[in-house]
Amino acid sequence: MKAPCEYIVKYFLPALRAVVAEGLIECYGLSETEVAKVMGLSQPAVSYYRKAKRGTKMYRIVKENRELHPLIAKLTEVLYSGDKEGARRVLKEICCLARDIGLIPLRE
Repeated sequence: MKAPCEYIVKYFLPALRAVVAEGLIECYGLSETEVAKVMGLSQPAVSYYRKAKRGTKMYRIVKENRELHPLIAKLTEVLYSGDKEGARRVLKEICCLARDIGLIPLRE
């Protein structure tokens, strides 16, 4: 049995990172190196997210979810602005919403 936090780390968070990295590149014109710095990742990790080598299991689900979309856009904006505490708050909101709408199972 997997704990919800294990599911978040293995599936949900990588997909969310891929969507946010894509948003920073497309909406703000950042390079992979700049995205890596903003998100606290390595440039190769950003490249892997962009090439769908990480976060693929839930990528489409996260990207296309209408309920998550406004919060993901807000997270992207907050990260771009450099507000780390704001990013933590929005990330918590995203995780709670994902749990509430069933994207993160409480039990397996």
